[in-house]
Amino acid sequence: MATPDLTTKQTAGDDHGCERTISALHPDIIRAHILARLDGPSLASAASASSQLHALSVDESLWQDICTSMWPSVADPRLQQLIVSNFPSGHRSFFSDSFPTIDEVPPRVFNHNLSRPSGLISAVDIFYQGKLVLSKIEETETLSEWFLCSPFLVELIDPKDPIPIDIRRAAVPGDDDGAWLKHLEENVTLSWILIDPNLKRAANVSSRRPVSVNRHWLTGEIQLRFSTVMTGAREVVQCGLVVTCGGDTDKERGKMHVREVGLHVEDMEGRHLKGSESLVILGNAIEGGGRRKVEAISITFVYWLNIGEEMKDLWAALSGLTPPAKSWLITRDFNALFDLEVREGGKKVTVADIEDATKWLAQNHMEVLLKTGSKFTWTSNQEGSKRIYSKIDHSFVNEDWFDFFSLVKAKYSWESIYDHCACVISLKVNEKIGYKPLRYYNCWADHQDFSHVVLSDWVKPVRADVMKALFLKLMRSKHKLKKFNKETIGDIGKGYQAAKTHYMEVRMEAQAHGQDLNYQKKEKEAAAHFHD
Repeated sequence: MATPDLTTKQTAGDDHGCERTISALHPDIIRAHILARLDGPSLASAASASSQLHALSVDESLWQDICTSMWPSVADPRLQQLIVSNFPSGHRSFFSDSFPTIDEVPPRVFNHNLSRPSGLISAVDIFYQGKLVLSKIEETETLSEWFLCSPFLVELIDPKDPIPIDIRRAAVPGDDDGAWLKHLEENVTLSWILIDPNLKRAANVSSRRPVSVNRHWLTGEIQLRFSTVMTGAREVVQCGLVVTCGGDTDKERGKMHVREVGLHVEDMEGRHLKGSESLVILGNAIEGGGRRKVEAISITFVYWLNIGEEMKDLWAALSGLTPPAKSWLITRDFNALFDLEVREGGKKVTVADIEDATKWLAQNHMEVLLKTGSKFTWTSNQEGSKRIYSKIDHSFVNEDWFDFFSLVKAKYSWESIYDHCACVISLKVNEKIGYKPLRYYNCWADHQDFSHVVLSDWVKPVRADVMKALFLKLMRSKHKLKKFNKETIGDIGKGYQAAKTHYMEVRMEAQAHGQDLNYQKKEKEAAAHFHD
């Protein structure tokens, strides 16, 4: 594939012409409007593109924002000071150690004589449906004889002082305990970063998602188990992490509370290893363990017509696909049903209607992506009893995708006046994007004062080199135009957002009331207002 030409030639006002590249942009623009929008892997890739981008991409503040956004516990002042002073490249080194899943240490490089650390630091974050519910830093002293000779255990919480978290049993209606445990397995994730100040290294020893979720037969508490396989001195061992929760029984329908969060190391027979053995194993994992990295992802977009037997061609085509990267997402308009309860109005869904679709899902080991927003994703937009709602847009991922994007989810919402929902697939939450960009509205140019507003500030001199002067003038004009929009035009953005929000609410009401003409009429009126 040919390398794209990133240069442009400018000849106006210049007889000789000149070539411009990305280096012509002011560094502040690149840093604030491009690099600050990237996640960790993307920022690392950008650093390899050119010497200029490399110099900008190693900015400590960029990596600090990425680390604290991904792992809120890292924002602790004690840990911030440790990362900046001990790690070779500060937060960039810390991210490189902690982001990928830790891999086994090759037996030939296992160091049996590795010096024991004087202490370990644990940075732990628990998420539920992508939202932080518990964040904690724990320092463990490892030199005492009692610690070295006793079974290795790091405990974050005193069982006598459980911590309430924002997870409620009401999230899963009914009394099906199996469905509730499955819900927790799919929606709770754990990050446990172990830091060795002596080695100046770190590693994330959690499997991210639970390997099992069970209710204790005696206490009734829920135990979520996470696990990572490591190389031991003589055999493969397991680093086990257990989160124990209570407060979800029929008598306790409030918030759940965490009673125990612990880390231990055990052999394949389940025997807990002593502190002295565990420190050597964990030290080798932190220093010599490989890090599994995702170099690429595969995304397949589907658009298919539901025409009788031709649907079989879709499942055959998808089954025959071999994605170029292991992590695979398949999304959009399948025009197919996967469940009996995903249509309202029209012909009733039968088992035969979903047989081929569900068979493809099972045979190809694909999982349904966590879905939020509207229950249905398509409507016939007809009036009265002819109105049909259905879920024919879907998003599926394989197990490799979940290994690296455990917080991914798909949100379906009626953000447009079309017959299909908009689908937004989110990989991150609370992403910082630097300076907020300016939304320009074409109607501004029709106002009689527009030229005066722009030129009144633009003609004022700025003492700086050419590109920096351009940057400063643009920033100054941005604030002028925002004030012009709010005070003179009437804040179009606010009006647009209000109309959009109203339309989405009315459309959800129409969906909830199926074939009610009154709600359909309100939907049309809201759509017309939103479109105008």
